[in-house]
Amino acid sequence: MLLLTAAASAGLAEAQLLHRYSFNGPGTVAVDSVGAMDGLLGGGASLTGTGAVQLDGIDDFVEIPAGILGGRSVATFEAWYTWEDPNLPVW
Repeated sequence: MLLLTAAASAGLAEAQLLHRYSFNGPGTVAVDSVGAMDGLLGGGASLTGTGAVQLDGIDDFVEIPAGILGGRSVATFEAWYTWEDPNLPVW
């Protein structure tokens, strides 16, 4: 899951959820269920059907649209991941 939250101006407003990518479903579209700024999977990345993106660690990616911050200068990105390579314990 990838979440993006931001405040309108640093310290002046409460943060709000702007975009949410749950990576559910088939295909190569990462649906934004909050902000309608869908992303695209590339380089062989695929949705698993269980809320995850499968990456091979070589050239896969999820491209999110330009302008996703909407002119904001302060933002927080949150991503959850599962590491499955016993030979590389950290990324």
